[in-house]
Amino acid sequence: MFAGAMAAYWVSFWIAPLPGWLAVCTLALAGMAGGGVLGLLAGALKTRFGTSEIISTVMLNYVVMYLLAYLLDGGPW
Repeated sequence: MFAGAMAAYWVSFWIAPLPGWLAVCTLALAGMAGGGVLGLLAGALKTRFGTSEIISTVMLNYVVMYLLAYLLDGGPW
């Protein structure tokens, strides 16, 4: 969820001139892509190293949560 929020927030800077309905659809697709990338990373960890999906996704959620907090609270955005 945090990865999708981060991706949607990042894309929102470039879609300001779009109409409202198209902007919402674009942000939804960006959120899905962000979540998919995080899922891909968890799947790659399972395939390459044999890690537990549950443990790796919980850990990745915390990494992305703190990364998003940094970016929104005084980071480059």
